[in-house]
Amino acid sequence: MARGDLVGRDAELSTLVRAAHEALAGSSTAALVVGEPGIGKTFLVGVLRDRFEELGGRVLTGRASEFEALPLGLFVDALDDHLRTVGSDTLSELGSEMLAELAVIFPALGSVADLGSHAAPGPDERVGGYVATRALLDLLSRDRPLALVLDDLHWADRSSLELFAFLMRRPPPGRVLLVGSYRPLQVDAELAADVARATYDGRARCVEIQPLDPAEAARLVGTDDVREAQELHRATGGNPFFLLALARTGTPARAAGAGLPPTIARAVTAELDRSGSARTFAEAAAVVGDPFDLDVAIAAAGVTDESGYRAIDQLAERGIIQASEVPRQFAFRHPLVRQAIYDSLPPGQRLALHEQCAAALAARGAAASELAVHVEHAARPGDLEAIAVLTTAARQAAARAPDSAVRWLQTASRMLPSTADAGQRLELVSPLPVLFTALGRPEEAHAAALEALALAEDDTTRVDLTLACVAIEQGLGRYADAHRRLVSALESLGTQGEDAVSLMIAMVVDAFFTRDHDGIRRWTRRAVAEAERLGLPVLAAAANAGSALAHALAGRTEVAEAHLEAALAVLPTLSEHDLSRRLDVLGGITGAELYLDRYEACVEHGARGLAISRATGRAWTAPTLSPSYGTALWVLGRLDESIRHFDASVESTRAGRHPETIAWALFNLAFAQAMAGRIDEALTNGLESLELAERQDDSVISTWAGAVVAVAECEGGHPAAALTTLYRTCGGPDLPNLPGGWRNHLLELAVRCHLALGAVDEAEASAAGARDWAEVVGLPYARSMAHRATAACLVARGDHTRAAEEALTAAEWADSVSARVDAARCRILAGRALAVAGQTERAAELLGAAAASLDGCGAHRFRDEAERELGRLGRRPHRRTARGAGSDGLDSLTAREREIADLVVQRLTNPEIAERIFLSTKTVESHLRNVFRKLDVSSRTELARVVERAPDGS
Repeated sequence: MARGDLVGRDAELSTLVRAAHEALAGSSTAALVVGEPGIGKTFLVGVLRDRFEELGGRVLTGRASEFEALPLGLFVDALDDHLRTVGSDTLSELGSEMLAELAVIFPALGSVADLGSHAAPGPDERVGGYVATRALLDLLSRDRPLALVLDDLHWADRSSLELFAFLMRRPPPGRVLLVGSYRPLQVDAELAADVARATYDGRARCVEIQPLDPAEAARLVGTDDVREAQELHRATGGNPFFLLALARTGTPARAAGAGLPPTIARAVTAELDRSGSARTFAEAAAVVGDPFDLDVAIAAAGVTDESGYRAIDQLAERGIIQASEVPRQFAFRHPLVRQAIYDSLPPGQRLALHEQCAAALAARGAAASELAVHVEHAARPGDLEAIAVLTTAARQAAARAPDSAVRWLQTASRMLPSTADAGQRLELVSPLPVLFTALGRPEEAHAAALEALALAEDDTTRVDLTLACVAIEQGLGRYADAHRRLVSALESLGTQGEDAVSLMIAMVVDAFFTRDHDGIRRWTRRAVAEAERLGLPVLAAAANAGSALAHALAGRTEVAEAHLEAALAVLPTLSEHDLSRRLDVLGGITGAELYLDRYEACVEHGARGLAISRATGRAWTAPTLSPSYGTALWVLGRLDESIRHFDASVESTRAGRHPETIAWALFNLAFAQAMAGRIDEALTNGLESLELAERQDDSVISTWAGAVVAVAECEGGHPAAALTTLYRTCGGPDLPNLPGGWRNHLLELAVRCHLALGAVDEAEASAAGARDWAEVVGLPYARSMAHRATAACLVARGDHTRAAEEALTAAEWADSVSARVDAARCRILAGRALAVAGQTERAAELLGAAAASLDGCGAHRFRDEAERELGRLGRRPHRRTARGAGSDGLDSLTAREREIADLVVQRLTNPEIAERIFLSTKTVESHLRNVFRKLDVSSRTELARVVERAPDGS
C-alpha cells in the first residue's frame, strides 16, 4: 500500500490535518495518535508528515525504541541532526543561559554553548531545559512551520515524556505542531492523564485508531476473494500490520490478540529467512537500535563493509528496512518488525550482540549514555569497567534524566563484586535519595537513604544521611519517626562537635512540627552555644535562622526578630562556599523575613539562595526559599515576576509527580494569581492543590490551599462558599491553623464575606479577632489588615468618615512594608467611603492614585475596580487614551484582548474563541468585557466596526 492510500482512516486523518492547519496558521497545537500494536499509528503519522510538508512545513521526527531508553533520547533523535545545520547566529538569539541548558540535552549544541560559565542544574531543576526546548522550537518555526513528530511514546524514557507533556501544557508561541503516538495499554499513566487534560482543554486533538472492518481489510490486502478476506479478518482482528504480515507470507493461522502474536512474529521472521545471509545482519541491527547506525551494525554483526552493504540492499529490497534522512542511518519498516527480530534471538546471542555493540561504540568514543544502553544488558557481574561506564552515564544523566540515572546506578550496584567494600557500595547508593525525590518517589528515596545510612562509616556522612532521612520523613508527614531518628542520632553522637550542631538545628525544625515551643527555644540555645564554642559562624547562623522562622510562624515576633538579627549579623562573613554547604541559613532567613514583613530583604536573600541552590542542586535542603521569595514578590506588587516564578515551580513539581510538592506549588501560584486578579486561574489551581492535599491528608498544605480557594471564591462573588471553605480548612472562625501575621489576611477576607451576606455582627467579630491578633504579633501588615477589616465594618454601619480614617491608616501600614497592592486596595475602600461622605475631590484623588499603583503592579482587576469608582464620580481613568473608533483605542488593548477582538471580527462565538486560543469561555468573556469598556462599545457588532475601521488593521 503506497503512502497516502489510506484505508478506513479518513476521519482520523481529517482530525489530524485540522491540527496541522492550525499550526500552519500560527496557533501551536498537539495531535495524538493512539492505538494497539500494528493498528496503523506509524503509517497514519507518516501520511500526516507528508501532508504537512506539502503545505510548506518542516518535519522533524524521532522514534522511541523498546530496548534503548536514552535520556531525552526521543527529542535528541528528532532534533540533534537538524541543529547541526542551524547557524550559530540564529541560535545566539536564545541567549547564553538557554543555550547552556540545551547543550546538556543536545550534543549538537556542545560547540555553540559556553558550558564553563554555567553550573550544571540539579535533578529538580530539569524543567529549565524544557523551557529552553520550548524556546528552541519557537525559534526553529519562525522561518517555516515546524512539525515535531514523536513516535512510540510508550517506549520513551520518563524525561522525554515529561518534556512532551510540558510542551502540551505550554505550546511554543510559534507555528509548531507537536505529534505523538503511543499504545494506550503500555503508555505511562501520567502521560495518558496529561493527554486527556490537554484534549479536554482544547490544547490537543487525539484520535484512537480502531481495527478495520472486513471490507476495509479486503481493500488493504488487495483481494476480491470474500472467503479469503473474511479468514484474514478473523485471524487478525482487523489489525492492518497483522493483515499485511499474513498476506505477505500466506500464513493462514490465527493471530488475534494484543502485543505481537507468535503467528505474526513467525510471519515477519519468515521474510528474513527469504533474505538469506542478510538475517545475521538484521539481527545485529535489531540489537543496535531503531533507527540504527550502519557502521555500528556492521561491527556488531562482525562482517565486512562490503557484506554489510549487500545485506542492507537485500533487506531494503524485501521492505524490512528503509533509509532515514540521516546519512548511513537506517530504520526498520515498523517497530514491530524490529521487535519480532529482537525477540527471536536466543538469549546468548542477544547478549553477545549487545557486547559487540558496546565494544563498537566504545571504539568510536561514544558517550557513556550510549554505551550504558548496551552495557546494562550484557555486562558481567564484577566487571569494573562496565560499572564505571554505568556510573559515569548516571552522573551525566542525573540533571536531565534522573530516571535513567537511577536505573544505571541500580544496575551498577547489582554488578558489584562480592568483595566490594561499603565505600564502593555507598558511592552508588548515596545519589539515589536525591534522584528518587526529584522523581516524586519519596518512599524509594527513604529506602535508599536508609540503605546508604547502613553503609556509612564516618560520623559526618551518617549525620548527612540521617538529616536526609528526616527531611523525607517530615515531607511524608511522619513527624514522630523523624523525631525518634533525631533523638537516637543525638544520643549516639552526643551534643558536642559540628555534626551535633547540625542535628540540633534539625531539632529546632522538628520542635516546630511537633508544636514543642519550649523545644524550639532549648535547641536553639544549645545549637548556637555549641557553634560559637567551635568558632563556626555558619552553624550559629543556621541555628538562629531556623529558630527565627519557627518563632515567626508561631507569632512570637520579638523572639523571632532577635534570632533573625543574630543570623543577619553573621551573614556578611559567610562565603558562597559556606552557604552552599548550609543553604538552610538563607532558607531560614528568607522564611523568617517573609513572616516578619521584611519583604524587600526577603527577595534579596531569596534570589541569592535560589542562585546557590541551582548551582549546587541542593534546593531540597532549604524548601522555604522558593515559596518565600515568590510570595514576597507579589506582596511588593511585582506580580508578573511572582507568577512566572511560581509557574516554573509548578512545572518542576509536575515533573517530579509528588502530590504534596505539586499541591504546595499550586497554592503559591494561586495566591499570586488571585492578587493579580486572575480569579478563574487562582480558583482552578487552588482547587487542584486542595484536592491533592486532602487526598494525601496533609493538613498544612490543605490549610493554605483552602485559604486561597476561599480568596478566589470570595472575589468571584461566592461569599458563602468562601466562608465554608475557609472555616473548614483553617480551623474555624478564629483561623488558628494559619501561622504568624498572615492569619489577619484571611480574617479580613472573612469580614468581607460576612458583609457580602449581610451578617454585620459576624463581620465585626472577625474584625475584632484581627485587631486582637495584630496586637499579639505586632506586625505592620497584620495591623493594616485589622484596620482594613474595621473600615469595612464601619462602612456597613454607615459611619463613612471613620471608615475612611481606618482605611487610610491601613494603607499607611501597608505602605510601611511596601505592600503596594494591598495599600492601593485600602485606598479604594477609603475613596468609596469619602465619596459617600461627600468628599468627592479627596475620594477621586485616592482612587486615581490607587488605580495608577495597581496598573503599575499588573493588578488589572483591582485597577478596574478603582476606575469604576472614578467613573461614578464622573472622572476619567488615570491612564486611558481616547476611546472609540480610533487606533488609539485599539492600542490600549493588551495583546490577548486584541487577539480576541480580531476573532470576534471573524464571527467566532465565545466558545469557539476559547477553543481556538486555549482559554476557558469565562476567561474569554472577561477579556471581552474589558475590550468593550476600553473601546466604549456595547456589542460585538460595534466592536467589529471599530476593528475594521482601524488603519492597516492596527
